[in-house]
This record gives sequence, structure tokens and C-alpha cells, in this order.
Amino acid sequence: MSYVASAEDQRVIRLGLISEVANAYFVLLESEQRSELLEQTLQTRERHVALTQRKRDVGAASDLDVNIAQGALSSAQSDAASMRRQLEQSRNALALLVGGRLPTPLPAGLSLASQNLNLQWGANLSSDVLLRRPDVRAAEQRLMA
Repeated sequence: MSYVASAEDQRVIRLGLISEVANAYFVLLESEQRSELLEQTLQTRERHVALTQRKRDVGAASDLDVNIAQGALSSAQSDAASMRRQLEQSRNALALLVGGRLPTPLPAGLSLASQNLNLQWGANLSSDVLLRRPDVRAAEQRLMA
């Protein structure tokens, strides 16, 4: 009986690792999407600064307007740098979980919006699911032993 419990414990660890890899992959997808969005924001802010400077040159904007636009650009640059760091941390976390280097580029997956995830389980979830959990089955085997 103890052997069966150990086998169930092994399944618990395997399922936990699979869960962590999947979670890290979704975090990486989210980080990549946010990074792309911030890069677009950065480009937009750069164009806005250039436009505001041209407007100031022809007298349609003040130095204050240019300073505000440059402040927004600086903020976007800071956010983009922070996101690049977070993106690398997400990649490193996934590489650590899979036990090696990730292929570059990572094979394309579905975007987060395209993922068909239905996490609405609620009260209709069968108790059979609980009884199939390896941690529950391991505890059951230990009780029998």
C-alpha cells in the first residue's frame, strides 16, 4: 500500500510541474503581449514629442506642451524597460521549469485572447474529480496501509 501511495505522490509532483510550466507559459504570453503594447505606446509617444516640437517651432504649442510630451515619453520608456526585464524574468522562469534553454524564437502559440479556457466549474463539478486527484488517492492509500 505504501508503494501505491508513493506512486500517487509521484503523480502529484508530475501534475504540479505540468501546472507550473503551463502557468509560466501563460505568464510569458501575457508578458510578450504587454511588451508589444508598450513598444507601440513608446513609438506613439516619440511621434507625439516630435509633432509637439514642430508645433512649438511654428508657434502652435508652448515649451510646457513639449515638456509634458517629453515627460510622457520618459514614463513610457521607463515602463518599456521594466516590461523588458519582466519578459526576461518570465522566459528565465519557464526555462528553469523545463530544465534547459528555450528555443529561440519560442514556437508560436495561440494568443491569450484566442485560448479556449473555460474555468467556470462551479457547483456542477462532479465529486468524482476530487476522488481522482492523486494527492487524495495517496492519502487514501496511506490510510489503508
